[in-house]
Amino acid sequence: MAKAKLTLKQEADMLSAVNQIKELEAAGKQLKKQADELRSQVKAMMDKKHLEEMDVGNFTVRYTTVVSSRFDSRAFQETHQALYDQYCVASESKRFTIS
Repeated sequence: MAKAKLTLKQEADMLSAVNQIKELEAAGKQLKKQADELRSQVKAMMDKKHLEEMDVGNFTVRYTTVVSSRFDSRAFQETHQALYDQYCVASESKRFTIS
């Protein structure tokens, strides 16, 4: 795909938007890291007290074991290639990246 020609103002606006996106993503990563650390602290407190549920102020905090089953599509593909191909559906989407 050919690169579009932008006016100087459009390029400056685009650069400003991309810079803001990168700054917000960096801030979001830092906030997520802080939230993850706090989650770990709460989980450790609940583990120490052997609690699965606790009321704290207006919140109910739960830290429970969940059992789930997942379909192993790789193993299915290896053992039933024809069926896998029959039900495998291609999908199309757009991906936005900044590098």
